[in-house]
Amino acid sequence: MFVTNKSFAARTVRLVLACVVLGTVAAGCSSQPGLFPNSDPRLRKTSTQFAADAARRHYEADAPTSQPTYAQAQIDYQTKTISLENLTDTDWSAVEVWINKKYVLFIPVMEKQTAKSLSFDMFFDGDGNFFTEAGEPSLSPTIDLYRDGRLFTGVPYTLPDH
Repeated sequence: MFVTNKSFAARTVRLVLACVVLGTVAAGCSSQPGLFPNSDPRLRKTSTQFAADAARRHYEADAPTSQPTYAQAQIDYQTKTISLENLTDTDWSAVEVWINKKYVLFIPVMEKQTAKSLSFDMFFDGDGNFFTEAGEPSLSPTIDLYRDGRLFTGVPYTLPDH
């Protein structure tokens, strides 16, 4: 038996659309930053988790500083990502990556001779604002690393040719 009632069919379509919209909104509120899951399982967190972690950290301006950092980055404004590479022969643990001394991302392990792809919206400030939420990202940001009680300032970076 087929339903021929147009009113019933219209209500069903509206209900299905409402469910899809609500599901999309709910998923977007707690979803992972970026279009795809991060290749590092330790960085597969929700935006809420990244923001909560950033709220617990502060820029260690008084820490001893070092240069060079033995790291390099590539900033891609089209994909809104930073590729950060550990150029040393040792793994680093408990690394804080700071953009403009304000937005931070904690990386549990940066493997030696390996680059990590980091979405702009993984970086949060202490108030829960993510890097791209504060307006257009600076075309010449500063990137600093904090690890092992030292602040490594001015990570060199390049911009890709598009």
